[in-house]
Amino acid sequence: MYCPKPTIRDLIEKTGSNEKDSFIQKAFSYAEEVYTEEKRVSGEPFIQHSLNTAMIASELGLDEKTVASALLHNVLYKGKTTEEELRNGFGDEVADMVIGITKINSIIERNRKKIELEVLSKLILATAKDMRAIFIKLADVLDSLRCIDIFNEKRRNEIAREALLLYSPICHKFGLTKCRWEIEDLAFKQLDGKSYSWIKGRIKERREAREEKLNSLLKEVRERLEREGIKVEVNGRTKHFYGIKQKMQKYKFNDIHDLLAIRIICDSVRDCYAILGIIHSMYEPITDCFDDYIANPKPNNYRSIHTDLRKGKEVFEAQIRTGEMHNEAEEGSPAHWIYKRYREDKDFDKKITWTRQLMELTKKSKKAREFIDSLNLDFGKNKVFVLTPRGEVTELAEGSTPIDFAFNIHSEIGRTCEKAKVNGKIVPLNYVLENGDEVEIITSKKQVPKRQWLSFVKTSKAISKIRQVLSLPELPKAKKEMRERKLSLKERKAVRLSKCCNPSPKDDIIGFYTTKRKIMVHRKDCPNVLREEQKKIFDLNWSDIGKKEFEAEFRVFAEDRPGLLEDLINVLSSVNVSVKSTNAKVNNNYVSCELNVRIRNEKDLDKLKEKLGKVKGVKEVRKVI
Repeated sequence: MYCPKPTIRDLIEKTGSNEKDSFIQKAFSYAEEVYTEEKRVSGEPFIQHSLNTAMIASELGLDEKTVASALLHNVLYKGKTTEEELRNGFGDEVADMVIGITKINSIIERNRKKIELEVLSKLILATAKDMRAIFIKLADVLDSLRCIDIFNEKRRNEIAREALLLYSPICHKFGLTKCRWEIEDLAFKQLDGKSYSWIKGRIKERREAREEKLNSLLKEVRERLEREGIKVEVNGRTKHFYGIKQKMQKYKFNDIHDLLAIRIICDSVRDCYAILGIIHSMYEPITDCFDDYIANPKPNNYRSIHTDLRKGKEVFEAQIRTGEMHNEAEEGSPAHWIYKRYREDKDFDKKITWTRQLMELTKKSKKAREFIDSLNLDFGKNKVFVLTPRGEVTELAEGSTPIDFAFNIHSEIGRTCEKAKVNGKIVPLNYVLENGDEVEIITSKKQVPKRQWLSFVKTSKAISKIRQVLSLPELPKAKKEMRERKLSLKERKAVRLSKCCNPSPKDDIIGFYTTKRKIMVHRKDCPNVLREEQKKIFDLNWSDIGKKEFEAEFRVFAEDRPGLLEDLINVLSSVNVSVKSTNAKVNNNYVSCELNVRIRNEKDLDKLKEKLGKVKGVKEVRKVI
């Protein structure tokens, strides 16, 4: 197989970096040093694998820091450096990506033979705090496939199987089409070389020649439709070998008409039918190979016109649809991976859709990139996915411990929990579980819950059951009378706005003195204040603390749709606020987007809320308490 060997100069040229002062050069030099004696199975220096992976990441259009992270992606996994050294040398962004890849590799190593690969893919997605770590892992896998001949037969089959069943669906969901095609073809060649060779023999032309024909066809259609005055976007693809193999499960080879396919995207349904008439006049329609899914949508609401055509000896498929139909097909309910028979997970799939939108938006504007830097689209946000010894996935709150896990399995197991093993090793009962951990609970009939457990358990079920066993009453929430207090100029300088309740000028506020003589300002109804000593708390007015820029956090509820994210970004760009952080959660067909903004006055906040409320699909905009 073809195993490319780019140099660092090739990589720097590909990324367009400044060679003299390149972040990528710095990462390469560091990786080269730590891998001095490390070899691949073939005997070549291990740094070549890092270069190959980084080059693929660059070809995927990833940014400079991601490419640098690709060069460093194995330094922690192989124990060549520490997290602290990475952060000091390359910053938190690169360190977090490398840590993410290291965790992914550990999860795969521990669980590849224990659980289904589709379950493993969910664990991988939940583990990555930065989705770019997933793209680096895909590049890593693609290089292993390109250089698969260096491994023994057992390892080759293992790499190919994982690539086909685990990484190909992830590529597809992220819209990384060319990467998916190459992964599938290389895996197919390894796992079923006989079928691969048969199909390759039937397609006499090389892919490059077929792509030349396709490009000529696209140009011809585009120019004709432009002359007709119809605004269109025309693209296409040549079917790859694995795609042909899949198609042959339904059709004979000679009946497959979409080895070449073009897609025409226009503005209106009227244009769709006008285009259909034009291309039927340009090429010969093939009888009985026409489907109008606009007039008769598929059960999943997929809409498009499909028609097979002949130009000389060449047969190709044309799909005609509006932009709205295309967005819905690629990102909405009839999404392509569903009718390609990949298992659907609505929660994760919706988040992947947003990630695809983010990738496109970063190419459009600087403002979009700034917003996206603040966007937290953590796939496992507020959750941790752990495994039982039998490979069953258990979902817990982030920060959960073995005690939480035990009570989640069964109240009796929680009550009698004496010890816990995580990944085969005994750990303290207050150990914080991470994605992919395998947890085993050791029970004892003599064990009883300890009051100390309440100081570290996270789940409401565990807290409730422990309190029941210990016969502890519910804590009272007493209201407190507060005294008024006027602040001196010196005291005003010590004022800090609380982050737990984000008070704003429309809120009633109170203050209390901290141990460092700072004055924290809270909303009057903030539950955290009720735990403070009464003598430290006093009433405040906004006029008492002087002018101060404040943070406001509010939540946008909206129906998910193609283009929603871009519309929200455009609104934020038009209002005089800075976005400090965001967190988007997607459930079923709805999006909940929490926005933490820094703002100068209530007027600007009201303006922002009003504009967001007018965005198509937005149902509610409200301040977070």
